[in-house]
Amino acid sequence: MSEAGEDWAGRSAAAAEDAGLASFAAGGALFVWDPAAERPHPANAAAEALLGGRPNLPAPTRQRLNLLAQGLASLDGIRLERLRLTASFAAVPATCGCKLVALPGGQAVLALAVQASELRRLGIAVPPAPPAAPARPATIRFLWQSDRDGRLTRLSETISALAGESASAGLIGQSWQDLLGQAVIDSDGGLIERFASPATWSGHRVLWRTETPGEAVPVELSGVPVLDAGRQLSGFRGFGMARLNERLPFPEAEAEEPVVADEDISDAPGPDELSHQPEEEAEEIAASPSADEPPETETETAESAPEAPEPDLPPGRIVPLRNGHPTAIRPVLEPSKSHLSSAERNAFREIAKALGARLTDDEEPGGPRLPPVAPLQVREKQVPPAEVEAAVPARQRNSHAEVLDRLPVAVLVNRDDEALYANRTLLELLDYADLADLKAGGNVSRLIKDAARTDGGAMTLIDRLGHPIGVDAVLSSVNWQDEPATLMAFRQSRDDCRTVPPATPEEAEEAELAAEFAAEEAESAARVEALRLDAEARDARIAELTAMLDTATDGVVTVDDRGRILSLNKAAEALFGYDQREVTGELFTLLFASESHAPALDYLEGLKGGGVASVMNDGREVQGRVRQGGRIALFMTMGQIAHGAEPRFCAVLRDLTAWKKTEGELVEARKAAEIASAQKSDVLAKISHEIRTPLNAIIGFAEVMAEERFGPIANERYKEYLRDIHQSGGYVISLVNDLLDLAKIEAGKLDLDFVSVNLNEIALSTVSLLQPEAQRGRVVLRSGLSPKLPPVVADERSIRQIAINLISNAVKFTDAGGQVIISTALGDQGEAILRVRDTGIGMDDDELKLALEPFRQVPATRRAGGTGLGLPLTKALVEANRAAMAITSVKKEGTLVEITFPPQRVLAS
Repeated sequence: MSEAGEDWAGRSAAAAEDAGLASFAAGGALFVWDPAAERPHPANAAAEALLGGRPNLPAPTRQRLNLLAQGLASLDGIRLERLRLTASFAAVPATCGCKLVALPGGQAVLALAVQASELRRLGIAVPPAPPAAPARPATIRFLWQSDRDGRLTRLSETISALAGESASAGLIGQSWQDLLGQAVIDSDGGLIERFASPATWSGHRVLWRTETPGEAVPVELSGVPVLDAGRQLSGFRGFGMARLNERLPFPEAEAEEPVVADEDISDAPGPDELSHQPEEEAEEIAASPSADEPPETETETAESAPEAPEPDLPPGRIVPLRNGHPTAIRPVLEPSKSHLSSAERNAFREIAKALGARLTDDEEPGGPRLPPVAPLQVREKQVPPAEVEAAVPARQRNSHAEVLDRLPVAVLVNRDDEALYANRTLLELLDYADLADLKAGGNVSRLIKDAARTDGGAMTLIDRLGHPIGVDAVLSSVNWQDEPATLMAFRQSRDDCRTVPPATPEEAEEAELAAEFAAEEAESAARVEALRLDAEARDARIAELTAMLDTATDGVVTVDDRGRILSLNKAAEALFGYDQREVTGELFTLLFASESHAPALDYLEGLKGGGVASVMNDGREVQGRVRQGGRIALFMTMGQIAHGAEPRFCAVLRDLTAWKKTEGELVEARKAAEIASAQKSDVLAKISHEIRTPLNAIIGFAEVMAEERFGPIANERYKEYLRDIHQSGGYVISLVNDLLDLAKIEAGKLDLDFVSVNLNEIALSTVSLLQPEAQRGRVVLRSGLSPKLPPVVADERSIRQIAINLISNAVKFTDAGGQVIISTALGDQGEAILRVRDTGIGMDDDELKLALEPFRQVPATRRAGGTGLGLPLTKALVEANRAAMAITSVKKEGTLVEITFPPQRVLAS
């Protein structure tokens, strides 16, 4: 194995030994991510079965894993992600647990775990896992209690998982002072001083020696003062949280040399002299950088405590004083630890007061309550702000943020609607990676549902996924970065985990701590369940969309930016005769005939360019090639479906075989109709020519005989016959002319002379021409013309014939006493309208359709005679003049005919 292979094998082994990942995977797949090569390294057989020899993951998955490896994942907990681990068309995302695993060299590697149930859902055969030893818990919690002297009086049994069975049995009876340096290292400093003040404290970090020699784990301690019947401090009780997966070396204490006094002990001042030192010297002691608390705190505590025999102190911690009495001093803090300035300590005290007040209000009615503690009178040397800024390093100015990060309470600092700081507890509660990620999700008003409330109390927070989280809030004003801001402290509500108050304060504390732990576990389980349900819904939606694509009749082909086939749906497989696995990775021109290769590639390049070709996407007609060797006509529409580093395109292919066949049939039918129309026109023209010559002779001779030019006609009946012959001949000539005009219009060969036509003049001349006919039928013929009607572009002869046909029909089918009105008007859109309205017999819809067909007559109108060409010929002439005819008729009420010339055919006046 190469050196690089051994390195990744070691990293895989470190991931497999991680307690959190081991409990999450539980026989599933486990692998580590290589950001440099962008490939996964399997850590067990299940991971090899999952990857299936395909170490190259899809581009979105690789990008997401790189972000997780750069810090989006956490060293403390497991982050759930939905990732696609295969590049197939129907790839289903898998739920993965992501965690950064610390390596011995100080680096971190991203490890991913997929549970066995998830592998079975994906259809992956899970190999049987070898029997493993019981997993060691990643975090344990224990309860403790100490008396007035700081001696431990009670410890939970879970402490044995931290210190071992033998060492845990000897902890009862030892004081915290005795444990320091032997079993506990005070990382934060000032642990003993916390037991001298009756104030609640939490998040104090120490290193606790384990049963393994030279090894320790970080432990966070929290304490609550216990008061006796006289409201005096009688001890502390609290809980500790040990992170067993964070193993650190335990610094062995070096032997300290006894401090030898340089001056005679007899010269040391007495206790009274020590308590009455000059004020200047006391201020210097208060400003000493090695002190965590002002010396007055210890003095007041010592004065208020009853006299006690001097304890036996270790030699390394004895300093001879002037009065000869030794006293214990606190161990000097390591120079690498950051110390708080006086201003920062005051700010933290204000935060602690606000949080302590909230915790006190939430205690059970039966539990002990703390009396109000007067603030300690600490005298500090007044230093100008400029000197303070110059003397305090930048890392110490930000130490209050480090302290807030260790609080088990969620803290948010904001100014107006802008978030300035969020501690780790709040980020984990709302599922954000850091402050920048929280700001990207929205402003403060989006995070807090009840944003209008400013008095604190019950509130609702909105996490990354939009889920509500009930919290109890405490609000206060602080000075953040030399400007006023608002500090909000949140603690998750415990409405669902209330229990009956126990009888004793100790049991109440244990129940309260257990309720808090249960609430945290319930919240985690609820969030995991919500993620699982969301994942199932997404998987169902993806399966539904995949099934929809497979049931579509059009073929769908997915290609990359180089034209390589990524996937085919079922319809495309049936269309071309290829299986998806056979053509994956091939150029999609494999599916087209040779003459369609260039159009298909040009189509793809046009979409990639993002220019006009990508906007004017109207598809292409191509020739497809099936596997068996045939060709099919296809219509291809292509579009881009994925952007970024690896764009993807989707081609939709529709079979045009049936459409092409129908199109050919329609073309043939149109050609046959055109030939038939031409033949009909020829027949009508010949008939017109053949009939017109004898009819003209008949009409002419009838006129000569009726005028008696060559002599009188003795019998009067002969004159009547001559008039009938002349009238019948004129009717036949009119019929032949109508037939010829109709045939020319249908064939598109009617010669029209488009000029400026005045509709009012034509209407008046038509009324004058047909007035005698109306009078004979005792029908009132009137006109209503618009004086401002502009002329229209039309053929004057055909417009005159249209007016004559309409008025003649109206007079013919209107009974005596009825009216016929011809009018003109200018429409709202600038169109010119010619209307003919009558009060005649009218028609229903069926009769109107029949009247518009050539040589068809309405049964009710046959008594008036006619050939049935009036309305069809009129409609054809109207359309030939680029106008529109509309007929509205009601039975026994009348008919309205409107001829509308569009604005394009109306001349400007």
